[in-house]
Amino acid sequence: MKIRSSSSTPPSPSQPVSENAFWLNFEANARRYGFFLLLLIVIAALCGAFSKGWLSHQQRTTADGGLTLEYERFNRLMSDTEMKIVVHAGIRKEVTVVLGGDFMETFQITTLQPQPDRMQAQNNRLVLSWSRDALPADHAIWLGVQPLQWGQSQSTVAVDQGPSLPFWQFIYP
Repeated sequence: MKIRSSSSTPPSPSQPVSENAFWLNFEANARRYGFFLLLLIVIAALCGAFSKGWLSHQQRTTADGGLTLEYERFNRLMSDTEMKIVVHAGIRKEVTVVLGGDFMETFQITTLQPQPDRMQAQNNRLVLSWSRDALPADHAIWLGVQPLQWGQSQSTVAVDQGPSLPFWQFIYP
């Protein structure tokens, strides 16, 4: 509905309120397009564009197949999220997982299962080590993390000096 008059209508006994055509058109367009915008936001949220869901869930594997990472690509600041690192250990004596990039600056680890035999921070990287005796062939490491900074985070994960697996996450404020 578009009203063509650009001036306000003067008040009369039958219409006690002065109406401006510009604002009437603005309201009609806000209703029309606002509904579709709200619908798009709800659909994006249900698909996981703001947290857990189809768009957010990501699984990455190294080229040699020695490491698989499952994580949520979109998170919220100060809310708990999980990462699952699966190491296909084979016959190694010790398994070492290295988390690098922005990981140490962006996340706080709240839980780590199973507990590593050794853990150290070196050169802005977190190095976790387990002895082979305590591990099955496919070793799953569960990390409960909490984002500390909002924005995009570029991190890496590697196992036993192998190729690093880069991954990114976006943290909403």
